[in-house]
Amino acid sequence: MKELLGETYGITVYQEQVMLLSQKLAGFSKGKADELRKAMGKKIPEKLAKLKPQFLEGCKERGHDEGVASKVWKDWEAFAEYAFNKSHSTCYAVVAFRTAYLKAHYPAQFMAAVLSNHMSDITKVAFFLEECRRMGLQVLGPDVNESSFRFSVNAAGQIRFGLGAVKGVGEGAVESMVEQRKAGGNYESLFDFCKRIDLRQANKKTLEALALAGALDRLSGVNGNRRLLLDAEAGGGSNLLEKAMRFGQQFRELTLQSQTSLFGAAGMVDINEPEIRQVEPWPSLEVLRREKEVVGLYITAHPLDSYALEIKHLGLSPLSHLEERPEQDLQMAVMVTDVQYFRDSKNQEVLAFAVEDKDSTRKFRLRGDQAMKFKHLVEAGTALLISGRWEYFQGKDGQQAGFFRFSNLELLSELRDKRFKSLTIRLHLDQLAPDFNLRLSEALRAHPGKLGVKVELWVPEDQRSVGMRSELLKVSPDPGLFEDLERLAVGYSLA
Repeated sequence: MKELLGETYGITVYQEQVMLLSQKLAGFSKGKADELRKAMGKKIPEKLAKLKPQFLEGCKERGHDEGVASKVWKDWEAFAEYAFNKSHSTCYAVVAFRTAYLKAHYPAQFMAAVLSNHMSDITKVAFFLEECRRMGLQVLGPDVNESSFRFSVNAAGQIRFGLGAVKGVGEGAVESMVEQRKAGGNYESLFDFCKRIDLRQANKKTLEALALAGALDRLSGVNGNRRLLLDAEAGGGSNLLEKAMRFGQQFRELTLQSQTSLFGAAGMVDINEPEIRQVEPWPSLEVLRREKEVVGLYITAHPLDSYALEIKHLGLSPLSHLEERPEQDLQMAVMVTDVQYFRDSKNQEVLAFAVEDKDSTRKFRLRGDQAMKFKHLVEAGTALLISGRWEYFQGKDGQQAGFFRFSNLELLSELRDKRFKSLTIRLHLDQLAPDFNLRLSEALRAHPGKLGVKVELWVPEDQRSVGMRSELLKVSPDPGLFEDLERLAVGYSLA
């Protein structure tokens, strides 16, 4: 590595010497010298041919030997044949080595820096968040008691979302919050937060964005209920966030008056905190929808997480597989994000809609009978199962073009009951014991439903499985059941 660095340094110095020598020997201006450097670095023979006589003439005018000047130029041409490219490739190798080292040995810090560097590009943030998940790094949502303006790493080695990635939150407001947090410790409650921060820097729009992004979730009294902050019902006419801001403003004004009065300096400012009226939280999909509005992506979860069971056991494909698997029947779980319904120039009904999964976004169009058939299913915020295949055709210009041929659309919410008919549990003979049997029976009976239950028991002595079906036991395919089975280390499948 040291040799690489030394060679890179030497080549870089040589480049600088070429520029300096062209000025000393031939009287090149700095601009002309840089033109020479670029011509050599990018191997532009026309420019070099144009500069050569200027260099030789300049050397001659300054009394330098013509043969020596020609030899210098020939050496520079030979150098340009390989050294500039070599210097660049060496530098890239050094950067690649350092990057790989940091990613391998300081993964959380490295990815936090990468995320911070692309904070203004939400598409790249989403890409690198997926890379964090692939690497097994936990990325936590924004939090006024732990986040900085940029992405950071906490004491537990988790990446904390940067407040600057939230739309409408400026760097000055965040710096003010962080300074107060460092000076007076963590914010205990919403009212403590509003009376300590500078409300001139963090205005109503800023605090609303923080609330929707989940940055105020862990404050006492909020406890993750974002509707509590922004719903007028919770505040009794005006929302709780507005009341907290007025409380904070009043507290600061009274504190200032107390400090400037003759006797107030020794007293304490005491104001009653506004009443908090508890309300039911928003549904999870509403929370995620609003979260995406202010961040541009889902942080705490993804709407399709609710359908992980269907995606896993039905073998559904991601949207990214469309062009990768042409002429193959595919089924994909997607969330509808935008819908438009109109008539085209031929007076034909057109249903245009945008969808997304965890990794990709797509736009589709349905026309005529298909548009009419599926119009009632395609609504923004609806989770769908899309079935069909990607096909290619020859366009009028002779170029090959592709489109998705729909065969069916279904609501993901209806698939669990429609597609799953039985649960197969796989056990090893060695697992069977009175305590284990009892816990397994309790887990199954705790989730009654319509799904039949089969058991496949592996018998090692015979090297075969013995199948059994329960005539009475029926279960519901809900996540709680599968969490119980996984805790018992029980293998299972749905069919």
